[in-house]
Amino acid sequence: QDTLRALRAGLSVELRPGYGFMSSLRAVVGPEARVVGVTLADGSPVPQWLRVEGEGASLAVTGFVPANYSGAMTLRLMVLNADTLEVDMVEVRLWSPLQSAAQRDEIIEAAL
Repeated sequence: QDTLRALRAGLSVELRPGYGFMSSLRAVVGPEARVVGVTLADGSPVPQWLRVEGEGASLAVTGFVPANYSGAMTLRLMVLNADTLEVDMVEVRLWSPLQSAAQRDEIIEAAL
């Protein structure tokens, strides 16, 4: 039987409006992990311009940030651990440099 565990990821990804991005998730989910679901932290769907792609060592969050984007979001990844068959819930923070320095520092600090 699967169990659900919450893990806090030590990863914060900067989103630059008008640019594409790709950030490996291997360090936060492990080389054998498989994502079985992705939402925002509040349970709502991720924006259409953002994707979690690949599996295991090639798992990454990618996308092309809209030119008018400003803000932050937290992704919630449901990851199947191949060794234990448990589902881990991993959160990853994404933020825009257009936020104030105080907002950015708070977001980065929360991700650590």
